[in-house]
Amino acid sequence: MPRLLMLGIGSVKTPNLRVRAMALTPYLEKAGFSVSLKTVPHGNRSRTKRALSLLGDLLMSRRFDAVLLFRKTFPFPFSSFMKSFGKPVIFDFDDAVWLPSPAETLAGASVYRRNFERTLRMARAALAGNAYLAEEAKSFCPQVHVLPSAVDGERFHPDLRKKRGDRFVLGWTGTS
Repeated sequence: MPRLLMLGIGSVKTPNLRVRAMALTPYLEKAGFSVSLKTVPHGNRSRTKRALSLLGDLLMSRRFDAVLLFRKTFPFPFSSFMKSFGKPVIFDFDDAVWLPSPAETLAGASVYRRNFERTLRMARAALAGNAYLAEEAKSFCPQVHVLPSAVDGERFHPDLRKKRGDRFVLGWTGTS
């Protein structure tokens, strides 16, 4: 049974991991994969803590047959090490991860961009949440596919029989 390591930022309650990683897991297991998920906290951490976390991810990844990254980027030299292991890496992102969050300064924007590009260059494939994101990735990765985030229609569906008036309500979830 092939072993797949999922690496993500946040927790299983973070929208990206809940809607994308956790939703994919049963299908991957049904397809014969043994799936393990490792998450790291989101937020500002010291360079030393981030480097140690990335080193731990690299060492852990060697025990798996493939790695699926969820919004997690790898700076140099970690991206080069990951690529040198020869394991298939798939980079999944559903947001403009090459940009800093609104709470951060634009001074760090070039770092986000570099890490995004390096991660795509080491990946065999990328899964983008929409066509705009896919276009941004195509220059750096040989295979880019659009995989929209979706609501599980088996669990969540509107009761179309009930009238709710003329008001239309649109919901959104996310951290960006």
